Amino acid sequence: MVARVVNDARCPGALHAVEAVDGLLARVRVPGGYIDTRAFRELADLAERDGDGNLDITARASVQVRGLTPESRERFATGLARAGLLPSLAHERVRNVVASTFAGYDSSELVDVRSVVRAFDAGLVRDPELAALPAKFVVAIDGGGLAPVDPRADLGLRAMRVGAEVRFAFAVGGVDTGVTVAISDAAAMLLGAARTALAVARGMRGDDRTWRIAATRRGSVRPPQPRGIVGAHDDGFRTIVPTVPLGRLTAAQVRSLATLAREYGAEIRLGAWRGVALVGIARPRVDGAVAALARIGLVIDNSNGFDGLAACAGLSGCASALADVRADAVVFAARVVAWQPEYAWSMHVAGCEKRCAMRGGADLDLIARADGYEILAAGERVRGGATAAIALDLADELRRTAIRLVEFRA
Repeated sequence: MVARVVNDARCPGALHAVEAVDGLLARVRVPGGYIDTRAFRELADLAERDGDGNLDITARASVQVRGLTPESRERFATGLARAGLLPSLAHERVRNVVASTFAGYDSSELVDVRSVVRAFDAGLVRDPELAALPAKFVVAIDGGGLAPVDPRADLGLRAMRVGAEVRFAFAVGGVDTGVTVAISDAAAMLLGAARTALAVARGMRGDDRTWRIAATRRGSVRPPQPRGIVGAHDDGFRTIVPTVPLGRLTAAQVRSLATLAREYGAEIRLGAWRGVALVGIARPRVDGAVAALARIGLVIDNSNGFDGLAACAGLSGCASALADVRADAVVFAARVVAWQPEYAWSMHVAGCEKRCAMRGGADLDLIARADGYEILAAGERVRGGATAAIALDLADELRRTAIRLVEFRA
């Protein structure tokens, strides 16, 4: 398979490179975040050979590689195809599936959704028509359990009990339709709904591929925050979730993760909180795995201060950015280490109003504007025009208030 890359200013893909300050940017879709350990290692090798040597995990559990060059981008894409990460060149940007991260290992889940994810993805790439879906069209499949799935997807399934049976509730544009579907029919229903959405959009907008099912999207609907996810979980399953600082792993860390997974008999999952999880570890070996993760800079106790803290590429990687948000986030993480908050919380430092790293908002939002940072607490504007130093000081003061506001609102 020969992969040919084109430049695309709209939405990145493995074959659609986007120009950025630090070179070309590629995004590799990983449906459900379920990635084979061998493929993960090969992806790290490709990023090191052809890009800047890092993997950035996105808020939809995909992977971005930065720093590609006009000379390396096609070699990178061809390597992805050989690693099995491009099952269809035509569909590579539309395989946007977010799903339960801990499927198969979570005692609180109602449905193990892995087979539904695989069936939907296989049906998607077999259908040439569905390659015309927008690059931002998202399908969410939630089996219940520890990590809820973003409810704002274009098409969504959420496991629920209907009498003695477990079925999926079907949502469109984040709104429950009142329709339920059997688990065995779920993938086929999603494929049919995607074809219908495509046909309706074509009738209204022709060949425009920027549409989303957004007419019913409401500002009050926020994606779930990664509260209480980081740590070691042993409620009928054995899962370790370390903090990944600002969602970025080095190639060396990825290779170490792959080695750990093999040694401890675990699977690697990418999480929609821009993190990773090791699932399926035998109970007696959990402590050893936690210690091994700490040795490669991935901790579970927030001793690095990055749990719940998000930032986009900032000035070093994005022409739209108005501040060095990653550097400011690192400064704030050091404050969190000293604080060690009692409750899970989230903060987003955004380089511009697009808020790419956490579009749904956080407990605290620092949004870079032309005149400085605008500060939001629990979605409410506190002030604008703040320098980085003032913004961080004020965020420090607001953190407990923001947590109380979010708890009260919930």
